[in-house]
Amino acid sequence: MFRKLPKVLRSIGLGGPILLLKIFFFAIFLLSLVSIAPSPTQAGLYDQLLDLQRQIKQYEDTVKQLQGKEKSLKNEIAYYDNQIYLTQLEIQAKETEIELLAGDIGNLSTRLERIASFLEFQERIFVVRARSAYISDQLSSFDIVLGAESLDGAIRRIRYLRVLEEQDREALEEMKETRAGFNDQKTVLEGKKSDVERLKAEVEAKKASLERQRADRAYLLVVTRNSEEQYQRLLEQQRIEFAAIQAALAAQGSPIGPVSRGQVIGWEGNTGCVWSAEYGYNPQPWPYGSHTHFVVAINGALVDPLPYLQNGTLAWPADMSSAVITGYYSSSHRALDIAYPRSFSQYARPIFAPESGNAYRGQDSVYCSWGNNGGRAYWVKVIHNNGLVTISYHVQPPQ
Repeated sequence: MFRKLPKVLRSIGLGGPILLLKIFFFAIFLLSLVSIAPSPTQAGLYDQLLDLQRQIKQYEDTVKQLQGKEKSLKNEIAYYDNQIYLTQLEIQAKETEIELLAGDIGNLSTRLERIASFLEFQERIFVVRARSAYISDQLSSFDIVLGAESLDGAIRRIRYLRVLEEQDREALEEMKETRAGFNDQKTVLEGKKSDVERLKAEVEAKKASLERQRADRAYLLVVTRNSEEQYQRLLEQQRIEFAAIQAALAAQGSPIGPVSRGQVIGWEGNTGCVWSAEYGYNPQPWPYGSHTHFVVAINGALVDPLPYLQNGTLAWPADMSSAVITGYYSSSHRALDIAYPRSFSQYARPIFAPESGNAYRGQDSVYCSWGNNGGRAYWVKVIHNNGLVTISYHVQPPQ
């Protein structure tokens, strides 16, 4: 059968050993580009990812509905429960994407190995051809005629060499296209590897967010004693604190003067609206009360301080070798609470300037009926460059 193949090809205009060799090379190249069929495991992962995305959409809708409902302890706990489960689904979805990308990377790596082998083989063949063409190029048509056994043989050889020259040009063009395809596949591979690293970072961020959500839920149950009355009191505290922070952002305050990053600008206290020591913060082993309510505003808009502290844009306002975060930024708590492991009645821990700027001291104009020091909180504000303002709130009164 295979012996008859050249005759069949010649009969339809595809004859010649060179063209047969090219067809063979092209078949290898096509094989190298064929996508490797997904394994049953990958197919299952695709189905799993689609199901997770469907559930994520469902829980996103539920969380939005709960956000629009009246503020009550029951609704707030339901919101936390749904948000926690939503975050867990998002983590699973991202981890599934990582698994799928790992399979894609393996397939692409195999494909690149095939293309690289084909390129190497193609280039080897072309080098041999180029050497033959170089030798042939040293002979004139007259030399070929003189060296031929017959005129007919000389004419055929001249035509053959011209065909070879044309096919060499085509081979060079094919090699160029193969190389471009190879580079494109490498770019895709690097992109998928970058996607894996990005997804891994997102998973870690989601896991940290999940821990914060669980801690916030636990804290809410502790400080409210699972009581609607206590919950409404907490909402009132948050409303008062938010109004006080807005007032502090707008107030000038009494000048302290220029400060440098890391300089002591105040002392941790429990002025204003803070819970008394009887409300323990579970699972932390010390009373929740005395703390620094740390606020960051950019061009007047309150933002989550944590990313700026973690990436080093701002220095921590407390010594984090012993202090811990006891309250995270959220839609209802627009600050980061940081406390030291000691009794709330002791005030000996410094508050540091998070960045250089001009510092001001002030006191709330908003009264808190259950707070300390007449129910008005003291604060220290630092105005930095580029519209950045930080406030350390609940500080000890100036001596």
